[in-house]
This record gives sequence, C-alpha cells and structure tokens, in this order.
Amino acid sequence: MLKSDREPDNTRKPRTTIETLPNELLLEIVEQSQDHSSSIPRRFSIPFALSKVNRRFRALAIPVLCRRAHVQYFNEYQAFLQKCSGDKVLDAEAKFVKHLILGYPLAVSGRIYCKLEATDASILSLLPNLQTLEIEMWLMQPGFLPALARHVPRLRHLSWVTDSKYTFPQISGFEGLRTFRVTLVKNPAQPIDETEVLASGPRPLLRYSTITTFCLHHAVIGAEYSALDRYWKHLHLPNLSILNARSTRCYPQQIFQFIDLHPTLIEVNVSCVHQPVSIRLEALLKLIEGTGLWVTPEENLSQRKQRGIATPRDLQAILRQKSVDVAAAVMNDFIVGQPDDFPDITIYVEAFAFKRRPVAPHAFGEPSRPGDSKVGDADVDFQCARYKACDLAIRIPNLAFHDNGVITDVPGIFKLDAELIAGVERLTVVSKTEPREDYGPRIYNVIQDICEYLPKWKNLRILSLDSRALDDEDFRQPLNAEWFHEMCDHPDDYDPTNPDDLLRWWRDDYYWLMAGYILQLAKACPTLEEIRLCLKLPELSERLESDFWNVDHKCIWSWKMVRDPIQEGRWRRRDIQAHGSMQWQEDSTQPQPGLEILVGQELEHSRRVHWRGIPLRKFACRSQDG
Repeated sequence: MLKSDREPDNTRKPRTTIETLPNELLLEIVEQSQDHSSSIPRRFSIPFALSKVNRRFRALAIPVLCRRAHVQYFNEYQAFLQKCSGDKVLDAEAKFVKHLILGYPLAVSGRIYCKLEATDASILSLLPNLQTLEIEMWLMQPGFLPALARHVPRLRHLSWVTDSKYTFPQISGFEGLRTFRVTLVKNPAQPIDETEVLASGPRPLLRYSTITTFCLHHAVIGAEYSALDRYWKHLHLPNLSILNARSTRCYPQQIFQFIDLHPTLIEVNVSCVHQPVSIRLEALLKLIEGTGLWVTPEENLSQRKQRGIATPRDLQAILRQKSVDVAAAVMNDFIVGQPDDFPDITIYVEAFAFKRRPVAPHAFGEPSRPGDSKVGDADVDFQCARYKACDLAIRIPNLAFHDNGVITDVPGIFKLDAELIAGVERLTVVSKTEPREDYGPRIYNVIQDICEYLPKWKNLRILSLDSRALDDEDFRQPLNAEWFHEMCDHPDDYDPTNPDDLLRWWRDDYYWLMAGYILQLAKACPTLEEIRLCLKLPELSERLESDFWNVDHKCIWSWKMVRDPIQEGRWRRRDIQAHGSMQWQEDSTQPQPGLEILVGQELEHSRRVHWRGIPLRKFACRSQDG
C-alpha cells in the first residue's frame, strides 16, 4: 500500500498569549496601561493586577507602579519614608521612585498645611533615583533647599512653595536641574509688608545655566507691582526655552525685557491679575519677533553686557537711540491722538501666550567681541524679525464699553494684520465681553464676523473659542421633564429625570445646527483641522438639580474636519465633513479646565495637575461622539 508523499500535519502551532510575549512588549503594555490609569487608585489599576499574576509579571509591573508616588498629607509622607527605611519590601521598591508629589495643587487645597525644615530633606536620600519633586501645598523653609541639594543633587525637576519675603532660592547645588517652578505665598497670619519683599541697594545677578523651564506663580494677594522686580531684573537663565509667569504683578515692560534678554525662549505664557494690561499690538508683534526695545537703549546695553549677551544689534540701537521707540509705548497712554491703524490698535488682555520658531540664521544672537566698534549688518538684524508665532492664545476681559481702536471681543482678533498671523497654526481666544443688545442672533453673527477675516489665516489648524456671545439664547432654554416630553421624539433609553440624559438630548438636538456653523468656519479656512468651542450648559429645572450639578457648568464641544483631497492639492466645499464630540464634567465642586491661555508644555502640565487635583471618588467625565 502506497503512502502519500505529504501526510497532513496534525501538530498544532502554539497559541500566542500574553504569557508568550517578549518582555519588551509586555513592558510597553504595562507602561501604556499605567499612563491611561493615572487617575485610578493603585490597587484598581491594570499594572497592579498584573503584578499579582506571577513573578515575571511582578518584576515588570512593580518598577512602573512605583515610578510615581503621590503623598497627600504630611503624616502619610513621614509614614511612607519610615517604611522605606525599615520595611525590606518597601526599601527595595524605593529605588524605583522617580517622581514624588507632595499634597494637592494650591488652587485645589486652598491653604498651606505644613512647613518643611532642613531636617525633612535628609530622608529623601532614601530615594536614590528621584528625578522629579513636586511640593504643592507644603511651605519650604530657607534651609530646606540647600539640604535637598546635598542629599538629592541629581534632581532634574523641582516645584515648590515659598514665602514671598525670602530672596530668590539658591539652586546652584543641583547639578542638572532643568525645570524650576516657584509659587510665592504669604502667611495669612502676617500682614503684607513690602519692606520684607523689597530690599534697598543693588542685587547681584543670579545665573543658572541648566534651567530650561521656569515658572513663577505670584499668589500673594495685595502685593504691589514692584514686588517682583528682584526676580525679573536680577535673574538670568541663558538656556531658558519655556517661561510661565502666572498671576504676575509687575509692569509689562519688565516682563517684556526679561523675554528680550532670553533669546532662547520658544514658549512664553504670561497672566496678569487684578486689572487687565493695555498692550499695543505692535508691541506684542515686536515681542514675538524679537525686534522690540523695552527699556532705554543705554539700560538695555548695560543689562546685556552684564549678562554677556551684547550683540551688534544692541550697539546699533545705541547709535539710533533718537529714533528708537522705547518700551513705554507698549502702554495705551502713549498712543492717544495717533492714527487708528494696525500698529496703534490696543488690546486689553488678562493673559497671553505664544509659541514661536526662529526664522533668522542667528535668531539667538551672537555676543559682540570686546573692542568691536563695527556694526556691519546690525541695522538689518535690528529691523528683521528673528521669530514667527506658531501658537497664539489671548484672554480678553469684559470691555464692552470701549470703542474704536480697542479690540474687545473674539471677532476683533481675526482682524489682526497678516504680518502677525502668517505662521499661526493654533489660536485660542477667551473673551468675557458681554455682547451688545443690538447684536441680533449672537452665535450666527459671531460666526459670520469670524468667517469674513478667517481666510487671512493661511496656516491655522486648530481654533479654540470661548465667548459669551457664543451662549445663544436658543441654546440656553432651561431643560426639564415636561419640555423634554413636549419638544423631542426621544428614544426609549432616555430618562427625562436624569440630567445626563437631558444634556445628551440637548447635544443631539442642536448637533446639526452647530455643525452648520462649524462647516462655515471650515470652508472659510481650508487649513482648519479642529475647532473647539467652550459653551455654557443649559439650566436644569430645580427639581432635577442634584449635588453634583451647577448651572454655571460649561462643556467643550470639539469638532474635527475630514476633507477629501482633489487635484492640485485644493479642497472643494462639498468634500468637508465635520465630526463633533462633547465633554462635560459632573462634579461642580471642582474647577473645570475650560480653555486655558497656555501653549505647548505648560498647557499639558496644567491639564495633568488639574485632573490630579480632583478627588477620585467624585470625578466623572462624559465624552460622546455625535
């Protein structure tokens, strides 16, 4: 009997399971799951569950689980470090801790709970690989920082809270510190005394060459503008690329001069307090492009020589000092009676932020050589822009009472000169201005006004808007069960007594109307990819309101455009589709992120801090696709 040359192979191939995956892929899965469960208690996270499966999974999951430690209260902090030094298991896990957070953010906690003395820094040496330390509501005493530098010299990121009466902290003991965040507070038991903040006589220049990110949050209520002079005038960070000046209380020229003295800056975030700042658009343009002069030419050159960054541009400014418009012209008082054109239009802002990119070959400047009296092409260097804006964010206060020459609301921003907006890819505008009574249908007129000027924005990809004019009365009708039954043919799965169901119906009912507005914007700007609108949610009837709901809640309605490309790289209007999704937050006791006037890294950092500050047992968020 002849046998077939090829007999069927009855052996089964081994199945691929999580057990058979290589360690590199397993580690990637563990890290990704940990990143997506940062707001979940550790014992409920996927890496924690994997650590209980077997020894192999535990060896991969434990370093990821221990990489980030968050201690909320001081007694927990002491207990945690005592266990690290005494318990063998915790002592072994301590070597994996790279990021330590102490307390809740100041904006969430609202008060300082304890003070850290020099003796509290020594026990941090039990964490040999610590790279990031965030101290958010515990006050550092003067001796803590030098002690911390001795015990954890390799720290790369430091956030801390200190009393405003102390001088700028000495951080030279840290070998490779990259990020430094300072929050200035005042002991509420002590009255504001400016003599503590300001000292007479000149101060030495502080230079820290390793810092690339600097954030200064002035949380002292009642302090004068001049209280921060010592931080801006006597500090030089030659490699600084990201600046965040939060709640600053100093004159615009002081901040502008600090930015100008740091040509390596790429991302700038500035927020003011108490009263808006009146800024000429020409000044904002010069600030972004690096062509402004914010103090007298002599003082500018003196400060640059002190820092070792004097360039031929500064020598040229001295030669042309009679014709150079000094920094004081940034204020509105200096343009009264001048023509109402772009250079002299004024914008009142509570906050502004921009991200720029260098366009000149020597954007960062080259120090002049000693004894060099020739300026060469300095005149060209002084006049030409060294940077162009790619991200721009502005918050406008309620200025409905102003007239011509002052930008007061969202549509006015889109009238900016093409010179300023040529390279802007992301734009965020928040306006508190009340719309005029004769403005007609609010949202319709706002969209029409924006569409008129939107074609000038040749590179705009992401547009975010928050304006009271967008809160149309048609969208603000109170929601209740009776109106719900009367107005909509609702599906069976809607519960008219459930606030979430009412809001979902509200979103579905107005989806197509809003989609029409979005498509108008998309047609006016062929490069638009995403539009985000911050809208006030409709009111709920009293009997439907619950402890977690508030009529002042807002939602973020995000829209993404899908365009079908055709010949020659152009877009046809009928080929645009808009897909929207809405997010709202149930818990009204916690702050909502909304649209923040931040760009780049600081925007991402603020979002992480916000979600971390919300108590987990109360946090809930809804995201639905339209």
